[in-house]
Amino acid sequence: MTQWTFNKTIFRFVTTALLLCASVQAGAADNRHPDWAKLEVLVDASISKNLEDVTKSAFSPFDAKQKLPLSQSVVWLRLRPENTIEKGQVLFLKILPALISEVTVYAPTTKSLNNWTVQSYRTEQLSKPIPIGSTSLGQDIYVRITSPLDLRILPVIDTKENVDLLQRISEAYIVCTLTILSLASVLALARLVIGFNLLSLVIFTFLVCITITCLVGTDLFNLVVRSDVDDKLDIFPVALSGAVFSIICIWLLLANDLFNGGNWIKAAFIFLLIYGLIFVGSFFNGNKALFILENAKSYTSPIMVGLLLLQTLQSKYLPVKTSEKLILILLIVFAIISLPNAGDFYQPLIEMVNRDNLKPTNLLILLRPVLSLTFLTLTVWHFENLRSERISSLKYELNITKSSLESESSSLALQKRFTAMLAHEIKNPLMASQMALGSIRDRLVDEDPSIPRVKSIQHSLQEIDSIIERCAEIDKYEQGYMPLVMEKFPLGDLVCIMKASHPSERIYTIVRGTDENLVLRSDLYYIKSILNNLLTNALKYSVAESLVELKVEYKSSTSNNELLFSVSNEIREDAKLDSTRVFDRYYRSESAKQQSGAGLGLWLAQSMAQALGSHIKLKTDRQFVRFEFSIHV
Repeated sequence: MTQWTFNKTIFRFVTTALLLCASVQAGAADNRHPDWAKLEVLVDASISKNLEDVTKSAFSPFDAKQKLPLSQSVVWLRLRPENTIEKGQVLFLKILPALISEVTVYAPTTKSLNNWTVQSYRTEQLSKPIPIGSTSLGQDIYVRITSPLDLRILPVIDTKENVDLLQRISEAYIVCTLTILSLASVLALARLVIGFNLLSLVIFTFLVCITITCLVGTDLFNLVVRSDVDDKLDIFPVALSGAVFSIICIWLLLANDLFNGGNWIKAAFIFLLIYGLIFVGSFFNGNKALFILENAKSYTSPIMVGLLLLQTLQSKYLPVKTSEKLILILLIVFAIISLPNAGDFYQPLIEMVNRDNLKPTNLLILLRPVLSLTFLTLTVWHFENLRSERISSLKYELNITKSSLESESSSLALQKRFTAMLAHEIKNPLMASQMALGSIRDRLVDEDPSIPRVKSIQHSLQEIDSIIERCAEIDKYEQGYMPLVMEKFPLGDLVCIMKASHPSERIYTIVRGTDENLVLRSDLYYIKSILNNLLTNALKYSVAESLVELKVEYKSSTSNNELLFSVSNEIREDAKLDSTRVFDRYYRSESAKQQSGAGLGLWLAQSMAQALGSHIKLKTDRQFVRFEFSIHV
């Protein structure tokens, strides 16, 4: 185990132990206390009801997991007494989370003409428990609540001692949670500085956003940040949507790397756009952003899990490594984790006031931030292990590939030397044979019957020499010894070179639309080689004694000017050309196999034309074929 891994493990155990100790110590209440009042709720969508109207309205049982539309209405709570307390003892109210803008308490009294005392409390006054009166009179107490955000709230009604105890418990719990998140943020920042990558940036952003979310939802925000207390009602939606957007980014990055950019995972990137728009929208309308966020999350989780499973089934190789399997499981867990609400977040803290009420399942809820952070740490850790394994595997494959390339390079070098040696060794006796054949030809008279045979042998020797020259040229081209060199030259030089290379009387040259003084900027050697191959091909496979046309034509248009080269010849009736394969390496038609050749000329010509940014086209017209290509002027 590396030192970094050991430190992370120790950090997780220590922080978990601290949270457990704080929770157990905070829950050291001596005796069970009764529930003083039954809570009921009424939503006033008209925002016009007064106390008299409210007392005559029907209330419904209060549910902490029900989201209340506080932004568009007024919420009334009715505290119906169920137990009697000592005379003169006052009950206190505390509402969690601390995102309420105003609370008005209507308590029964005999000292007022209308038998009610009314007291309003703003955001800055709600950090402390507020008195709501006594239930000893046997009458209901009404509480009017407003907030710019739709929330799930959890009101706590108890004696001042117990409410103060609850506040200390919640503050201790939040401080422990914030400490863990802050330490994790510092570690993420260090990781970001040491080795910057997108995943580290998103993890740091997530930890910062979730830390701000926890801080803003408590009374500690007013103590830590000296600003308008109403600012936290604007900050909360931005921080929460930013945290969810970051966790979606983390999920997508890990899933994308796990499956190397699978198609189903790519489809999930639409959620990145959706949650990014929600995050941006939270700056303008926080309440609406929270509404969309919660609804989107309920649909996103099953879809993401489904896409993950589909990608797993579609993958050519299912996850086989331990790191891959663990990351897959953790990604599924992260996708199905729901957003916390006031009911499951603060209820365990309230039950800690009386240890007899604490359920074992609530301990998991209390440890939820630590467990979530542990899940995130484990996921990133296994992801790093997987990435390290893949990098090691790639390095091993690269070393093998490097060795293979070096071996192939050595083989190519040997092949090059062998080809050069073979061409040299063949050319020497070939030249000697040509000289000897020329000497024999000079001794014969024109009427000698051996003359045709001598000419046939001479033609065969020339064909062998041409094939050797073609193979040597291709070897140089593929080995990179014929680089493309762009230079200026007049068209007349090219025409003269082509006439000198092919003095055959069968070839006639036509220049149209321009003259030989036209200056071109291209590679003269490449154009000459292309035309040489096309002319040689035309002379070899055309009808005997037929003419071959080399045409150079200037074409102008509004978009560009170009010079069109074409080579045309007549072919035999039985000749059949496959236009899809004529430029393939080593391809030769059935009719062409009667002639000597290697099937490399047209392939080399097409390769050079493509290097010039052009393309040779084959056009047929009855018994004529034409090869043409163009270059820009």
